[in-house]
Amino acid sequence: MQNSFAKKTLKNTLLAGVSVAAVSLGIDVASAQQSEEVDELIVQGIRKSLQSSSDLKRNAKGIVDAISAEEMGKFPDTNLAESLQRISGVSIDRQRGEGSTVTVRGFGPEYNLVTFNGRQIATSTLGDGASAPSSRSFDFANLASEGIAGLEVYKTGKAPVASGGIGSVININTTRPLDDKGFKATASYKVVQDESWNGGSTQTPEISGLISNTWDLAEGEFGVSLSLISQERKSSVNQATVGWRDAYYGNEGNWGSIVGNPNHTVTNGPADTDVYRIPQNMAYSLIDFESERFNGLLTMQYAPNDKITATLDILKATYEIEARNNDVSIWFNHGTVASVWGDGNPKPIISYNETFDPAGPSDFSMGAGLTANENILDSVGLNLEVQATENLSLVFDYNRSESESKPNSEYGSNNVIGTAAYQLAGQGIDFSGDLPIMSVTGVTDQATLFSSASRQFTGNVYRFAYMKANLDQGQVHGTYDFTNNDAINDIIDSVDFGISIIDNKIESKYGFRQNDTWGGIPGNTPANTPDDLFKLTSLPSAFGTSSIIPQFHRFNFEEAADFLRANYNVCGTDNVCFPGYTNTNRTLEEETTSFYIQLNKEFELFGRPANVVAGLRHEETEITSTSLSQVPVASNWATANEFYLGFAPGENFLTLTSEYDYDLPSLDFDIDITDDAKLRMSWSETITRPTYADLQAGYSIDQLFRIDRGTGSGGNPELLPFESENFDISAEYYYGDLSYISVGYFTKDVDNWITSGNIDVAPFNVGHPGQGPRYDEAVAAVGTDANDVRNWIIANYPGTTEVDANGLTVINGIAGQDPNVPFRFTAPTNGANSETIDGWEIAWQHDFTDTGFGFLANYTIVDGSAEYNNLTNAAAGNQFALVGLSDSANLVAYYDKDGLQARVAYNWRDSFLNGTGNHPSYVEEYEQIDMSASYRVNDNVTVFFDGINMTEEDLPRTHGRDPSYVYFAAPGFARYYFGIRYTY
Repeated sequence: MQNSFAKKTLKNTLLAGVSVAAVSLGIDVASAQQSEEVDELIVQGIRKSLQSSSDLKRNAKGIVDAISAEEMGKFPDTNLAESLQRISGVSIDRQRGEGSTVTVRGFGPEYNLVTFNGRQIATSTLGDGASAPSSRSFDFANLASEGIAGLEVYKTGKAPVASGGIGSVININTTRPLDDKGFKATASYKVVQDESWNGGSTQTPEISGLISNTWDLAEGEFGVSLSLISQERKSSVNQATVGWRDAYYGNEGNWGSIVGNPNHTVTNGPADTDVYRIPQNMAYSLIDFESERFNGLLTMQYAPNDKITATLDILKATYEIEARNNDVSIWFNHGTVASVWGDGNPKPIISYNETFDPAGPSDFSMGAGLTANENILDSVGLNLEVQATENLSLVFDYNRSESESKPNSEYGSNNVIGTAAYQLAGQGIDFSGDLPIMSVTGVTDQATLFSSASRQFTGNVYRFAYMKANLDQGQVHGTYDFTNNDAINDIIDSVDFGISIIDNKIESKYGFRQNDTWGGIPGNTPANTPDDLFKLTSLPSAFGTSSIIPQFHRFNFEEAADFLRANYNVCGTDNVCFPGYTNTNRTLEEETTSFYIQLNKEFELFGRPANVVAGLRHEETEITSTSLSQVPVASNWATANEFYLGFAPGENFLTLTSEYDYDLPSLDFDIDITDDAKLRMSWSETITRPTYADLQAGYSIDQLFRIDRGTGSGGNPELLPFESENFDISAEYYYGDLSYISVGYFTKDVDNWITSGNIDVAPFNVGHPGQGPRYDEAVAAVGTDANDVRNWIIANYPGTTEVDANGLTVINGIAGQDPNVPFRFTAPTNGANSETIDGWEIAWQHDFTDTGFGFLANYTIVDGSAEYNNLTNAAAGNQFALVGLSDSANLVAYYDKDGLQARVAYNWRDSFLNGTGNHPSYVEEYEQIDMSASYRVNDNVTVFFDGINMTEEDLPRTHGRDPSYVYFAAPGFARYYFGIRYTY
């Protein structure tokens, strides 16, 4: 897609530069140690950040990694997630090419807890806005980096550290004025140039500033810091997506399979035992994103004396994002088809083509979508540190946070309008390359097929999603030091203890208004559809290849929506598209009380300094879950393969409660084998709580069902958390202030895996109009073609049909005569699986002392005991497998001297399983090269440059059981930052 010679040359040049820096290490450790006689250096910039991180890692009790700010107001990366990927064992997931969430040791975002200054924080997100929200995952895109002092990643459990992350607990520490006294001020202006923007690169501004000051008062000290950031972003993602029908064995004859269809020409088709899939639809989409982010963090501190410090911090973060999507798509009816297959099992597909009778052409679809959401995060925290006695220190902490995600458009959070030209004589997909290639043929000619005069409006959907989280947390932490008590000090140095009470309330809602006029809005024709709504747009330039269809029509969503509202009443009689949150309405309250105690002892073992830390954390959680549940009361047959349910009016709520408690022990040991070498071991038990969706009471039912069954899903408030028993052992060698090598092995034995199971039932008294006596008569009369059957029933049973609000003649189900609609419900449950994840983490950080050069390198190997079997047919049911497991590596070369800083970073992540169930998804191998450079012009002014994805690697491709079953493919682009920073 973007594999130009220039790209490859740039990539190889950058890699060569990194390699030279690593190879030039031609030093021995002894010579590094001899450099101790050099005078003390003042460390700043990148090297200061690395030294702080190295010191924290070395002095930590347990397995902890960290990233520290280079100076107040200057964090190493512009995005917190992109900083975290530099830590061994940490990989990131990107949205629009920007770091969003993290995976630690193979555990995805839902398994990692993020805390803010040691506190849990409310989180909400709408995701795509097309479904009811449920995630606990914290999106790092909600926070800017300017007000951050450091990040800590706890990879094993510790009694004082909050529970909730079997992958890790990531703590975000913000700047505090009394930690860096005096007057500090910094302001920066940067221009962000994004090469992905359709129509050419775009430049958007980002303005940030931080001011901090402290004052000596008559009694004590007072400090205030304020950081602000405002940024705008524009970017685009141009993607190819393919939808697939269920996996088949070669000898199955289900609808759409290649067996039993006399009109299907097969080349090298699947054998009787081969697993294969066929495409259902394909689309090219051009998505333009515009976002605005504002962060404000105010921190005030007062220390009346050296025994008391009070801190108040107030965080305000808003994030508005708008995505405009235009797509061109084809949909297969699996009639007259020719397919070509490769060799292997699962059976790879090479091409799939379908033709239509010119007298009955298919629809060539082009749509527009608008996703517009706003996230608002507010947090207020009060902290009081008290040295109560010479031996007893106490910390009192209270935090209240609220996060709200809501639609930012009168049309909803996620909306779609469809158009079609009924001019399609043939369509197909070529799967032989990384990018699937769509082909289309018009009934008359290509000019007519791509003419705006052939287009008319079809179906449309307006979706409204909402999520709000309120979290209150009160904590008391204490430490009692037994240093002056000789009798006890022989056994224990100090004891840490604490209590935390958290009340977490979650509200989520969802509703939609859908007009299923996909065969065309009654009354709307190409003749009365304004041609000037549509703009012809080139596709080859968007995907970097001339092989795909040359063009398609883009149109503005609001202009089309206003036209439809004014002329075809698509938003109901009140002409308001918001239908109310009537489809899903959930509330969840979690009350968690925790206590902990931790004993600390420093001693000598074999004449060397050693430490042992033993702790126990007790957790008690109570859950109250309430959910709106739908009750189907009617059904109808609307189009050839589309059936719809009607639901009972009113609201039906179900409330369920549950509770659980856990004892979570932890044990850490470390010993200084030499003055520079350390061996450490950690053992702990940790938990991760289920997602909000899994804990819902009740169920939701899909309005659209197929001829074989309806579908729905439910929750389970009685789910228990994931449990993990963790063991780590690592050896670390610190041979310089900034230089070390570490090798670690870890293993996690995880129980209570939450799996999704299928239940086939027919619980509602709703007749299926596509089954029963009428259907049998029609098949006997006209055969099995769905359209012929529908027309026969409409002609012969007019009393069982009606014209719906969209002007379509539908066939109603008859309860008591037709069989009840069967349903397949999916629901989460705690499985009996006990799975093991283990791996190795290798890290090397080296600084060439006064040369200014250095590098960081790390490699992580992850393996799991449960793998997905691609040769098992989907009909056998859901498979359990461990997702997100992949090896990863980072290599960073830097220069930091005389006011000049430069860094080249290479990031790699191997392919991994991303989704299980009947239809797995895999994310393919991905690598990226980033660069940054800055020059301190004088004591006050610094100019800087950052480049992200410099070699324009394509976005990670996803596929199913075989790489030819592609789900997603998209070209990647670079993003550049140019700016100036003023520091006083």
